[in-house]
Amino acid sequence: MASTFQDTRSAIRATPAWLGHAAQTLVGSRFFVAVSGIFFIAFLAHVTSAPDRFPPFTSVNFLGIVGFAPDMGAAPQLPSQVSEQAGNAAQAGLPYLQDAFAKFMTGHPEATVYGNYLGLGVSAFFLLLGVYLLARQESRRI
Repeated sequence: MASTFQDTRSAIRATPAWLGHAAQTLVGSRFFVAVSGIFFIAFLAHVTSAPDRFPPFTSVNFLGIVGFAPDMGAAPQLPSQVSEQAGNAAQAGLPYLQDAFAKFMTGHPEATVYGNYLGLGVSAFFLLLGVYLLARQESRRI
């Protein structure tokens, strides 16, 4: 009983370190820096030229840029009926979300400008964080 408790306790204590390392590796990757740079340039262009509309990110296909689908490994496969029902439910809820977003935006036209500035700030933060972590990783290799 005590060994099970100690094993569980040590696993729980090791989890934050593992998650922190995984997040640092993801944020410090070149791909993440490139995507953050794309978002930063898009928001910067829209803040300076057209702050009343959002950048058209719907035309960006990030998996097409990468060129491969991520390997899910040993992820459990759902039965086809369950995955089909989940897809149908998501498609059924999409018009509701689009209508709610359109109603909010017509009532608050200044939200687009604030959203562009927020997107610019968040993308700049993640771009600088990614560049910092990438430089730190490169300096450790030398």
